[in-house]
Amino acid sequence: NISGSKIENLYQRLCENYLIDDGEPFIFRTYLLFKSIKYTDMPPIPHSLIDRIINLFVIATRDPYNYCRMIWSNDDFESHFYTSDLHQQSEDIDFLDHKFVPLNKDIIRDISKMANNLGISDSPGRELGRIPTVLNYYYYAWGSQYLDQMAINLAITLEYLFAPEGRTELAHQISVNSSRFIQYLDPDLEKNYRIVKKLYSLRSSLIHGSDVSHEKKVDIIQPAYLLVSKILKELLISKSLIDTFGNENKRRTLIKSYVFGK
Repeated sequence: NISGSKIENLYQRLCENYLIDDGEPFIFRTYLLFKSIKYTDMPPIPHSLIDRIINLFVIATRDPYNYCRMIWSNDDFESHFYTSDLHQQSEDIDFLDHKFVPLNKDIIRDISKMANNLGISDSPGRELGRIPTVLNYYYYAWGSQYLDQMAINLAITLEYLFAPEGRTELAHQISVNSSRFIQYLDPDLEKNYRIVKKLYSLRSSLIHGSDVSHEKKVDIIQPAYLLVSKILKELLISKSLIDTFGNENKRRTLIKSYVFGK
């Protein structure tokens, strides 16, 4: 909890003295403390450590942060060395920020497990396959400024995970594979199939220039975002699934089993 901490006091002084955030402090509920961090671990370095950790928090809570600020201090937050905002959610997609998810012990445990699993998978000799690209497009999705971008990036995330070898009936096959993957957590196969199918239909409409209302986009994207987040969490807390999706032959075998039941 940031309330009353040295970090909060420093942030309020920055707002007062340097007029960051227009001189009006936001009420932050949570902070992450990184020690001995390197410049290469920080944004705007592409896919920095901080970005990747924040991505795991969003996967675990299924609730994108509407605003993130970074403060770098060399003297235990008596003063700042550098500060910048990392992410500010646009009004176009603020419907996703529908609740505050407290970081309880279960969520912290899941985040730690995902981080450790991905850290292990970075070790020499272990394959990551499509997983880094999947996480990048998920990050692009919830960090998008526009609904159109979010829909397209969510569809790409699912396609990297569940695309079959062939290209025929691609939307149908990805919808089937997505719903089969998550059926142990959510057994309503038809509901999840329709969520993904509608997302792909929306993606096609957007790419081909069709006019889609804001309300329809929200109705399609909100359940799709929650489903994709649930799928990624299920994947990343399992070392065996990371191994499967990190190896293309194993991934294809799993995808075929969804169709043929083998």
